[in-house]
Parts: sequence; C-alpha cells; structure tokens
Amino acid sequence: MTGTEPQGRQRRLIDWLELEREATWFYPFVQARVPDVDDLARASAAAHVATRDGLLARIARDTTVARPSYDVGPLDSADDARAAARSLEQRIQAACVAVVGASLTQDRSFAIRGLRTAAVAELRWGGEARAFPGLAAADRPRSAGA
Repeated sequence: MTGTEPQGRQRRLIDWLELEREATWFYPFVQARVPDVDDLARASAAAHVATRDGLLARIARDTTVARPSYDVGPLDSADDARAAARSLEQRIQAACVAVVGASLTQDRSFAIRGLRTAAVAELRWGGEARAFPGLAAADRPRSAGA
C-alpha cells in the first residue's frame, strides 16, 4: 500500500457518497413530479439508499453533508426524468471506477457492485449497454487496429 492510498481512497469514497446522496434526493423528487416513472424511481431510490448506507459504513470520517437540493434541470416529462436519471447513473459509474482504481481493500469489491448496479439502472432508465461503463469514451480501451 502506498502512503497516498488511504487519502485517495477516502476522497473517492466521499465523491461517490455525494452522488449517492444526490440520488437519494433525486429519485423521490422524480416520483413526486413524474408519476409515469413512479415504480422505477421507487426501486432506484431504494437501491441508492442501501449504497449510501454502505458507503457511510466504509468512510472513516465523513465531514460532508447532504445538500438540501440539486440542480437536475427541467423534469416536465418522463423523457426528462429518464435523461436525468441516465446522467446521474453515469456519474455514479465514473465515481465507482475511481474507487476501484484507488482501493486495495474490500472497497474495490463494493465499488464493482456499485458500478454494476448503476450500469443496470442506466439501462432500466433507457440507456444503452456499453462495454466499459463508467469510463469516458476517451478513456476506454481501444483495439490494436483502431
């Protein structure tokens, strides 16, 4: 283990936690604003509450607080809600990848489960399957012929 691993690990876990807090705020908000996606939003909220609680148990000292609200843009339709949910799940995937890269502990397995959960959630919200969820297109591995 390097001398920077604990600090990098802690920062990345907190970054992920902040997104999970956003998700636990966002999905009930969607339920209230867009009845057409109520069941999906309810299931997503439950998954993110469980992940948030798991993160809180892993973080040595959380000095952050949940924000009272988040800027999610317009949510006037089910399509708006789906687009915002996909965006949030993609950001969570990226945070999970960062934890995987910074961890040498059980956090890595937890982050891989979080990555898988967020990738499946993105699909449920209408996203497209990607070979490497959580990686920006520029960061994805390329074939030798590309």
